Amino acid sequence: MIPSGARVLDVGCGTGSVSRLIMDACHCTVFGIEPDADRAAAATSKGVDVVGAKLIEELIPQLGPFDVVLFADVLEHLVDRFGTLRWRKGFFAGEGL
Repeated sequence: MIPSGARVLDVGCGTGSVSRLIMDACHCTVFGIEPDADRAAAATSKGVDVVGAKLIEELIPQLGPFDVVLFADVLEHLVDRFGTLRWRKGFFAGEGL
């Protein structure tokens, strides 16, 4: 479901295992966000461009638009899942960034 050449944001990318699989299978660019420094370093070593921080609304203009935003094993841990998804829609291309 991820188009070839897409810009993908992997929120909570962990060690980058899923990100690397997506990069290889879909021939796309993956950016990760991971607050744990050790896990972010592991993802970076796999070739993932990682921001070592929690995802906050102020990051949207800095990271730019994405074709796909992935929340693998993340949403179920959030208190306000729907609120989180509402403001994160600004990550997508064509949303007036």
